[in-house]
Amino acid sequence: MRFAEELLLLLHNDESGYFVPIPEWNMSCALAGAVLMDLAMEARIDSDQTSLTLTDATPTGDELLDPTLVEIAGEEQVHTPQYWVERIARRADDISDVAVDRLVKADIFDSDAGGFWTLSAKVTRTGRYPLVDGRSGEEIKGRIMRTLLDGEIPDPRDVPIIGLVHYCGGFRAMMEPEEYELAEERIELFSRMDLIGRAIGPAVRSSYLPPESMRAARLRPLPEVSLWEMIASKSFRSGNLPKFMAEKSKKLGPVFQLKVPGRRIVVLAGGVRMIRWDSLPVADVEGEGHDDPTLTCRTLRPNPARPA
Repeated sequence: MRFAEELLLLLHNDESGYFVPIPEWNMSCALAGAVLMDLAMEARIDSDQTSLTLTDATPTGDELLDPTLVEIAGEEQVHTPQYWVERIARRADDISDVAVDRLVKADIFDSDAGGFWTLSAKVTRTGRYPLVDGRSGEEIKGRIMRTLLDGEIPDPRDVPIIGLVHYCGGFRAMMEPEEYELAEERIELFSRMDLIGRAIGPAVRSSYLPPESMRAARLRPLPEVSLWEMIASKSFRSGNLPKFMAEKSKKLGPVFQLKVPGRRIVVLAGGVRMIRWDSLPVADVEGEGHDDPTLTCRTLRPNPARPA
């Protein structure tokens, strides 16, 4: 499994189907660093604090790595690791798409109708990943958290991953403040051990502005629940909204929208709580028919008097 795939697995929130919310440019730099780390492991590049050089232009045969290898091989000048992190980060969308597709094909991720990803039932049950050579690998979150919180000696491959996640701000986003405080010293220690990982920090802090295509969110249409489906639902008619939302989230994924006349309602359903974003009525939004109204947030808690 490549570093980019393990990075996505580590930053994936299994409950919501989303990835940990970190700035897009930070994540782009981390994905770029992941590809460069794999090229270094494949002995195609070498780097120090001031330069990253090509050592072997032979293709790896891996679609995650070879586009970057071709780009480095075609550059006449020698540049710093930070330069290459920032340059490759412009193709982060392509890198993440390939990595996610491979995780789905490997039966590690399942994709639902809403376009969100969850760990497959097999991985959830066993805590291990199927690998391409027929072996299995331990689920990465368990490995990393034991290293950071329980003092275990890390696998050599996990050290650069820790640096990738640290310098893009991933650990702060995915850990509770108390956990992060306990793990911070070891996070800093391991993050200093990999040169390419260390190049991500300056890239993230640089004043470089990603291209518009990177800054614009890639949107996919949300699954919809029609008014007729709501009326036809026994749970909805009985007023058991938590059960109704749970039934729809199981079918459509954790995020979907309710089609109610004059109102756009987007629902995020997961765990023991459900977050619903209610739009203002269409008539209250400047410009009647506006399709992107300001959203307000309200939390719905399951009614303990009604069994789900």
